[in-house]
Amino acid sequence: MNTTTVLLDPFLDRGVLALAAAASTPEAVALLVRYGSGYLQVGIGPAVRSRLRLHRMSGTGPDSRALLSVDLAAGSGTGISAHDRSATIRALARPDSGPDDFHHPGHVPVVLVPELGSAPPRARAAAAALRLAAASTGVAVAAFTDLVDPADPLRMADVAAARRFAHRHGLPVVDISETADLARCWPPAGDQAGVLATAG
Repeated sequence: MNTTTVLLDPFLDRGVLALAAAASTPEAVALLVRYGSGYLQVGIGPAVRSRLRLHRMSGTGPDSRALLSVDLAAGSGTGISAHDRSATIRALARPDSGPDDFHHPGHVPVVLVPELGSAPPRARAAAAALRLAAASTGVAVAAFTDLVDPADPLRMADVAAARRFAHRHGLPVVDISETADLARCWPPAGDQAGVLATAG
């Protein structure tokens, strides 16, 4: 996965900006914030959730994937800047991070991402982002946001608009269906693999 990838979701006709959390930089986070929906999330798998002891967001139902939002506990400012959010996102991907490394609630929403084959339609792009992140960095943690259509900021980008955006910015494009075989191509590495470690 390049620093930022444009994921195409033909099932819902949308584009998603995805970033491998372990490779997060302030510049990459700023790009996602600028061109995305404004709702930048980080997806993790069950093993990472267990290690970080992230509970479901208060007030959500038992089937909700929304976990506690977090900020990095040490070395961050308000938590909202691209620099601070990038540091938090990288920390979520560190295999040695623990619950005490984060404050919550914070400015980085965290969601539990199911394995690609069992993901509901709205979660398929997130699952694909985790697979790409795992294949490129060895850690299945990814930041992602829906892409806004640059030609019409009142609309979300469809697949065609997402392709044009990727071409304009020199970003790689991946159809989520192309990530289905990544689990077989890239061997999981225990807890670092996160969601991939739970694949059947």
